[in-house]
Amino acid sequence: MHKLIDPLTALEIAKSKGVKVYTIGMSAGPATVMENTGNEKGKKNPAVDFLDEALLQKIAAETGGQYFRARDKEGLKIIYSQIDQMEKSKVEITSFKRVEEKFLPFVLAALAFLFIELVLRFSLFRKFP
Repeated sequence: MHKLIDPLTALEIAKSKGVKVYTIGMSAGPATVMENTGNEKGKKNPAVDFLDEALLQKIAAETGGQYFRARDKEGLKIIYSQIDQMEKSKVEITSFKRVEEKFLPFVLAALAFLFIELVLRFSLFRKFP
């Protein structure tokens, strides 16, 4: 089950978060709906345009966006390109590199060999004057 948010509630949320909303009204021309009216099942009545342009314009205006009206697929593509031209935002990318030092075993080995060299120099390989 999907929970629907009232458009005015969504408007208030967008305003509080500083989200700019661009609204697009889309209708593909006249439509028909099936309506059950008593014994006349399936009687076709012309549908009213369910597009609430006033609400879409209000949402766009109050969030700093803009309202567009599209009538077909090509119009929608043009609208998307217009919005894309208007909204260019900078994106900051922060990358982290994990560095792991691997020199410690080599330093320990070098110190161990240095210690062994000193021990051997003054014991087994001692030079007599």
